[in-house]
Amino acid sequence: MLLFGHEARAAFTATEAYFAISRLVVVFTTTGLGITNALTAQMILHWDGYSTMLLLSNAASNS
Repeated sequence: MLLFGHEARAAFTATEAYFAISRLVVVFTTTGLGITNALTAQMILHWDGYSTMLLLSNAASNS
């Protein structure tokens, strides 16, 4: 598992990992603006034909 400060960087790094191990790579992000960043990168990767999976979570809100 690797931790990144930006979700798009994590998604693009997953592409490099895919080339290194030739297996499906999973990117996980939590609720917030990071989902938009990760989705943008995921769509670019999808359009280019790369195999990655994006898992998103939803955090409970107390408000």
